[in-house]
Amino acid sequence: TPGVPRLGVPPYQYHSEGLHGLRSTCDLEGQKPFYSTLFPQVTGMGATFNLTLVQNMATHMSDEARAINNILAGKPSPTLGGGLSYWGPTM
Repeated sequence: TPGVPRLGVPPYQYHSEGLHGLRSTCDLEGQKPFYSTLFPQVTGMGATFNLTLVQNMATHMSDEARAINNILAGKPSPTLGGGLSYWGPTM
């Protein structure tokens, strides 16, 4: 999303998907990418009927999101996403 200079709003990458792992969290300019854990697609996770497993997956993803946020010093990158805003598409 482009910024709004007249309002002092910087550009923001809103495509930080977190449905079954963190997405769009790589390729920082001049640095190595962030590698995050990807879990099975949600239909496979749902087929297990194991709520504890899904909770553990969500906890792990939130830990990774916090780590990436700390590396980026809490500033979302226009090309990386980051920050603590993640979304999961609904089907």
